[in-house]
Formats: sequence, structure tokens, C-alpha cells
Amino acid sequence: MVLLVRRQHFARGRVDGRCSLGVRAMVLVPIICMSVTSLNFVLGLSIGDARHPLVRPGEGAIAMRAAKKKKTAAVSAKGDPVLDGDVVFLRGHLGNYINAEHGVEFVKSRAPIKADRARWIIEKPGGGKISGQDFIYLRGFQGGYMEVQGDTVRVKPGERTRSGNLVLTKGSDPKTGDANKSPVNYGDVIYLRANGERQTYLDVEGQDVRARWSDEGKWQAITIEKSDE
Repeated sequence: MVLLVRRQHFARGRVDGRCSLGVRAMVLVPIICMSVTSLNFVLGLSIGDARHPLVRPGEGAIAMRAAKKKKTAAVSAKGDPVLDGDVVFLRGHLGNYINAEHGVEFVKSRAPIKADRARWIIEKPGGGKISGQDFIYLRGFQGGYMEVQGDTVRVKPGERTRSGNLVLTKGSDPKTGDANKSPVNYGDVIYLRANGERQTYLDVEGQDVRARWSDEGKWQAITIEKSDE
């Protein structure tokens, strides 16, 4: 009788021990898997590189490298001087880029994308660095130069000698009122003024680009940016 009780007690102990080990395994295995997955994600690896159906091989590392490269390019571009002959992009106050159109003379501001139609080649008579109060020309991606006629901003076909130039300004000193004539760098806010009798500035309203007022306000503010290439 005593022997039977001891055997039953021993058997229960083995069962209880197995149950205890099973419970511990159920708790520890998910924790270990989560830790390994987190570590692999940080390193740009993945358990699923070979087996996981949602993660492609090396996807994490590739994404991290691409983001780092793009950030480095943006940092290096910002602050560089703008030079005669540079390809520039002009971003309006709404975040869209000022662009020419295929087969249409009117200038618009349609999308926040650095597409070919939003490319402008900035030209300065005499060459060199672009500065505030410089006379400039902006050549469109299909040729022709930006000019202002009345309130209308358009791209006029032909050589730049046939087009009216623009005056690039950078605002003025709030204390003295003197015009800012410092060099223009990528990332600067600029204004473009028609070089005519009315002296109006390019402004953006919705997708329309016009030249209606002779002041440097919010609608007239343009950020000059470099190509990402």
C-alpha cells in the first residue's frame, strides 16, 4: 500500500514537472522570438529573409541604406550656392513646384513632384553666382523662357533675347529697408519680379501662377531647390 502511494506521488510529480516546463516554454518562446525579431529588424535582417512570407531578403537593410543616402543628399544640397546654368526647382508656398506644360505656354504649379516639366535652367547674364537683385532668365524643359505679360506668366518660345527677364529678390532688411543682395543658396526663399513697368511679383493661388501685386508676401514666396539627381 505504501509502495503504491509513493509510485502515484512520483508519477504526479513527473506530470506536474512536465506541466510546469510546458507552461514555462509557452511563456519564454514567444519572448525569445520577439527579441530576436526586434534585433534583426534593427540590424536590417529578418528571420523571414528565407522563410517569412511578408519580408523580402535584405529588405530592411536596403530601405535603411536608401533613406540614409537620400537624407545625406538633401543635407549636402541645401546651402550650396546657386550658379548660372544650374537646374533648379521652384516650390511655391503650397508645396507644389512651378512647372511648364507640354505644348501649352501657361505656367502652373500642379504637384509636389520634381518632374521634368518642373525643371528650370537659371541663367544670369555674365555668369557666376546668383545673388539677390540679379536679373535672371528661366529656361523651361522644352526650351523657351519664362516671362510676364500683364498678370499672365508664360513660357515664350525662342531665344532669351526675345523674352523679358526677371529680377530675383530676397526681401529686405526690416530695420534699414535695404534690399538683400546676398548670394542665393539652395533652400533660400526668393521672390521673382517682372522686369517691367508694373514691377509685380509671381504669386501662386491653387494651381495658377500669375503676377498680380507688387509686394513680397506669402503667396509670392518661392523656395529654390536643387535636383535630387
